[in-house]
Amino acid sequence: MTARLLYRLTAALFVIFALGHTYGFLSLRAPSPEGAAVRDAMDRVHFLSGLSWGGFYVMFGLDISLYLAFSAVVAWSLGDFAERAPGVARLLAWSFLAVQLGGLVLALLYVQGAPVIFSAIMTASVGLAIWRTPPATSRAGVTG
Repeated sequence: MTARLLYRLTAALFVIFALGHTYGFLSLRAPSPEGAAVRDAMDRVHFLSGLSWGGFYVMFGLDISLYLAFSAVVAWSLGDFAERAPGVARLLAWSFLAVQLGGLVLALLYVQGAPVIFSAIMTASVGLAIWRTPPATSRAGVTG
């Protein structure tokens, strides 16, 4: 499997994760009266110019969806770079992998289920794509 195809598959996973996260986040309801009370309290408690903790929570949840959508664009683009400019692809991909590893660690620490599974698969996919990216060729001696 080529690096380009692996990055394309990773991009598709990011789109699925973004859609699933957005749907799940926006449809999440408190599973108990205690949970509903906490959520209601978050909407009632304000700080900094009238912002509520509930609004802050929603903003971060939707921000994660935007990050996942942007990551799909990055992964798709890395597929092109892997063929055209492997040195650039590797540099960006290692940074991308570091972010994915950080996200996986956070998922392992703070959530469970689908987010952990998706994070692990996407991290592995980016790592495999880096491994499959051809090394950058030397341009020494090439005249323009």
